Amino acid sequence: NHIALDRLPMEEIDYLALGDWHGTKEVGPKAWYPGTPEYDRFPKGEGYVAGQVLIVKVERGKNPTVTAQRTGHLSWHDHEWEFHDDRDLERLSQWVQETFRTRTQQDLLKLRLGGALGLEATRRLEELLEQLRARLLRVKLIQDTALAPTEEELTAFVGDSANPLIARVARSLATHAREHPEEAGRARMALRELYLIRNRLS
Repeated sequence: NHIALDRLPMEEIDYLALGDWHGTKEVGPKAWYPGTPEYDRFPKGEGYVAGQVLIVKVERGKNPTVTAQRTGHLSWHDHEWEFHDDRDLERLSQWVQETFRTRTQQDLLKLRLGGALGLEATRRLEELLEQLRARLLRVKLIQDTALAPTEEELTAFVGDSANPLIARVARSLATHAREHPEEAGRARMALRELYLIRNRLS
């Protein structure tokens, strides 16, 4: 809602505290939204700041002195990662360790994953994501990672004698991806899920 500050007798007002906007925002020399003492969502844009309170010193006839004081304990992270090859998974794992270190249940993460990984790297990625879900307050995952198995990985998967039914479905999906390029992405996604299921059952 639009607030028409020019309709208020601002010369008679020392400080105007506004509410219902969750980020800290100055809307005039004497008017501020203090925001919320904790972030309550993933930040949208660099100008959105929360997790603090305002310390305001007022003096009659003068503009107030406003100082922000950090109060938030939770950290909200918005991160995007592109896999160019399987080695990038180790780099992502290193980023996780450097970002969260020994913190537990104090962080929320929106993670967008793209690019492509092999079968074994896909399994290790799933393990890393499970560790993150156990360690963080929330993981919001946007998963757009394609499957790009090596010939050795694919041969071993479709020829898995210990799991003949899964191997037969894997062969069917691999053949479908090869013979129907327009549906290859969907078939590879199903192949990835099948591989993860096999490893959970092992």
